[in-house]
Amino acid sequence: MSKLAIVRGVCAVVMAGVSLLEGAGLWAQTMTPGAVVAWGRNDDGQCNVPSLPSGLWYESVAGGVVHSLALRSDGAVVAWGYNGNGQCNVPSLPSGLRYESVAGGREHSLALRSDGAVVAWGWNTYGQCNVPSLPSGLRYE
Repeated sequence: MSKLAIVRGVCAVVMAGVSLLEGAGLWAQTMTPGAVVAWGRNDDGQCNVPSLPSGLWYESVAGGVVHSLALRSDGAVVAWGYNGNGQCNVPSLPSGLRYESVAGGREHSLALRSDGAVVAWGWNTYGQCNVPSLPSGLRYE
């Protein structure tokens, strides 16, 4: 479970149970398990954590340069903040699949699906969203 994501070094996104160094200007928050709190520079809304539907919680968090991502308990990914290259436009899942983990790049995002495929979206100038196919019998984890 990813419990801490620093977004461009200016926004901290934290899940319950994480301790941060006070010297970094950040400190631990007491929260309900599965809750996420974010603070710091928020020019593009990267610290505005979306509310969850009733009965759901966040399982992990990730950060890009000025966007944030979180994996919900129902296997959906939510993204917020700067979206100039579509890095917050999470692709729809095929029926019966769920997302299992998330990661954020400079202005792109990635997620691992339950079928072992990695999906990438957003800024692709250098091919960072062109996920290579694996040989037969292998899968991303």
